[in-house]
Amino acid sequence: MTDVCIKRIAPGDDPHVEVRRILRKMLRMRGYDDDLSKIIISEKGKPRFAGGSPFFNFSDSGDHVACALSDVEVGVDIEQIRDISDKLCDRFLGGVRGGAKERTAAWTRYESLGKCEGCGIPHQLDPSDFVLTEYLTGEYSLCVCTKSEQCDRLIVITD
Repeated sequence: MTDVCIKRIAPGDDPHVEVRRILRKMLRMRGYDDDLSKIIISEKGKPRFAGGSPFFNFSDSGDHVACALSDVEVGVDIEQIRDISDKLCDRFLGGVRGGAKERTAAWTRYESLGKCEGCGIPHQLDPSDFVLTEYLTGEYSLCVCTKSEQCDRLIVITD
């Protein structure tokens, strides 16, 4: 099962503090221990729990944070819709063209792939080896990436 929570944060709030709160809440909802002191950094630099599962990933952009929790390796990226230059599109996104929404959506796919694999910039990854679940609003693009399953739930926290 893969869930992702998104939340708008108040100006001045630390996104990393908010992500930890969300992750604890998600862990409790799924019946896991919410002790975040068991988080380690993998050899590739990706945060994970020392015992393996569950897997998690997080992202922030603008005034939003996103946190994904899954039974399988997961990557998530949220980006505020913005124009991405032709140069970046050519270098990282296979020359994708279109408006700001299309380019930002392509960027979130790219980032979530790299974050799922834990490799940062995913030069050699084949997107067909992954399952991507995308959400696009007027202001944000969000992509959740796993190797085997779609995102089951999108939870928007409004408190």
